[in-house]
Amino acid sequence: MNRCQCTLLLMLVALSACAAPPRNAAPSDDGHADHSSPGVCDARKLSWSLGLVADDALIERARMEAGATSVRVLRPGMMVTNEVNPARLNLRIDNARKVLAYSCG
Repeated sequence: MNRCQCTLLLMLVALSACAAPPRNAAPSDDGHADHSSPGVCDARKLSWSLGLVADDALIERARMEAGATSVRVLRPGMMVTNEVNPARLNLRIDNARKVLAYSCG
């Protein structure tokens, strides 16, 4: 192998290390990823919760509908870690406990 071929090979190996790992979620019929496997949060269906009071019943319903294994309720001014957990639902609430936003992670 000549020097040019070695350089090219090394560049390809280095670039392959930068490639994103394959996603486990396959697209469903509507073109969106299917996150319905157990323990993987999918918050796309939780728009009904916006503006409602985050009581125990709402939190549990949202967790179940998202398929999450846990819920983190984020209050104003609360310190939050940057730890990402794909099986966790995050509910951001205001001082009146009304849901402002939701996300997974």
